[in-house]
Amino acid sequence: MHVARLSAALLVVAGCTHDLGALRARGETDGGPDAPVAAETPPAVIAEDPAVGGAITCMLDGIAERGGEVAGLGRGADTATATVDRTMVSACVRADFVAAAPTERVVVSARQVTGACGDECTTACGTAPSLHVFTGDDRGYRRVASLTPGTELADEVVPVGDTIRYVVLCRGSEPATHDDLEVDYLAAVR
Repeated sequence: MHVARLSAALLVVAGCTHDLGALRARGETDGGPDAPVAAETPPAVIAEDPAVGGAITCMLDGIAERGGEVAGLGRGADTATATVDRTMVSACVRADFVAAAPTERVVVSARQVTGACGDECTTACGTAPSLHVFTGDDRGYRRVASLTPGTELADEVVPVGDTIRYVVLCRGSEPATHDDLEVDYLAAVR
């Protein structure tokens, strides 16, 4: 199994690009050489988000650890869609960090695949669905990013800059004829 390395990930903040691997190797963060290195915190509780009925999801606990099982977010022909923060989605996983806390960013490692959880694309294979990233608390979620993962697992760094309890990852509402998504890892940097 391919495991992505942060040395290839880039962080873009206020027009500046930072190579996260180089920053970490020097014991730095995007806050400069004197800033402490923030720790990645995996979620404590992982579950299918109840917003989408009939969604195709599997091995959701796989997002808590790199290189193990991968979580699948698929869409079958009978999968309903739901709206989360004005965004149509078809399968979601919710990561609960148990308590709301200031969060700098989240790190997501994902890829597009021809089929997840036994579901296979049919006519539009190779067409990546969106991976929507939402953050929030018990009052609701807000979309902080829409990503288009490639075919290899790769880290995406999503700036948050807010106090959050949940991170929700959702496959977009693209039809079941399109590829699905696999998520290898999710962590909050607090």
